[in-house]
Amino acid sequence: MNSVRQTLLQTAAGIVALVALVVTVSTYRLSRRGQLTDRYLKVVALLASEKMHERIGGVFAAEQIMVESEKDHQTIVEVLSSFVREWPGHEGYPDDRELPKFWGLAGRRKSDVKLPADVQAALTVLGRRPARLEVRALDLTGADLRNANLREFNFRNASLVRAMLDDADLFGADLTWANLHDASLAYADLRMGTLRHAYMVGCTLRGAWLPPDMRDVYLVGSDCSGANFGENLEGAQINDCCLDRANLLGCNLANTGFATTDARNTLFALGRTADPNDIPARGMTAAQLERVAINSSTVLPYYLDPSSVGILVEEEGPLDWGSLDPIFNRIDDSEAEGAEVGEGRGEGASVEVAD
Repeated sequence: MNSVRQTLLQTAAGIVALVALVVTVSTYRLSRRGQLTDRYLKVVALLASEKMHERIGGVFAAEQIMVESEKDHQTIVEVLSSFVREWPGHEGYPDDRELPKFWGLAGRRKSDVKLPADVQAALTVLGRRPARLEVRALDLTGADLRNANLREFNFRNASLVRAMLDDADLFGADLTWANLHDASLAYADLRMGTLRHAYMVGCTLRGAWLPPDMRDVYLVGSDCSGANFGENLEGAQINDCCLDRANLLGCNLANTGFATTDARNTLFALGRTADPNDIPARGMTAAQLERVAINSSTVLPYYLDPSSVGILVEEEGPLDWGSLDPIFNRIDDSEAEGAEVGEGRGEGASVEVAD
């Protein structure tokens, strides 16, 4: 009986201790949650302050919460992203610079207009955020990030639609699967980064230094004049782009789509010889250049005959692809033949009379 009583007492004591521990843990969690909520409210108040140093303090206080609390990671990312998006943007930023006579970043002066310190601080925190699963991708749609320091920034899957990234330092940045529709990256430095699978319809890349990995990028209808391309464009789509004075030396162009691309004055090689020092683009075929505009200043790799590829256009100015592109011409001819047949049968003919 004494042994049973002792066992029961020990069990009861253990249960009481366990209940006390659960209560203690719950109390600690509630207290910690309350502290984080209080800190979060203070962060929001600091970010809304009219004083620069308080806003900067709010940015780094938000980072501390994000590092300590995985549960609040997504919320802090969205708060800081909103903070970056909502700043009114640069005034008087120079956007009328001409391309240099040679390619890429060399020979041009970067703008002296800097991002405000609080916006740059928020970007720095977002760029070094902990590597965690994020339910929603980083959203910097329409943000003015011109001349920002975004070195080795994590833009993976990010929305940068209509973002202004002119002169931005994106050295080593990861833009895999990023959405850059209508974004401007004029004179941006993307060396050592990646744009693989990025969606870049209607982008401005004038004078930009592009990353080595641009495989499968969708770069359609973009201004790439004076751009310095990297090593690999395999499987990319650069249809309807402007490559005026662009540098594609040594670039892998296997399976790259070039339809209706303006390649006048483009360097695909330094010369027309098999000398390895000429650094010709690799993997190009005559079929790729069937619907590409070239001129006498276009330098093609030695293994392609300029007289049998491309559409020779010597005049300057915009191109009328409706008259230049043989496929468009065949479509127009077939439509004209269909119209003649319709007129002969008395079908589908109509005449409009001007007032």
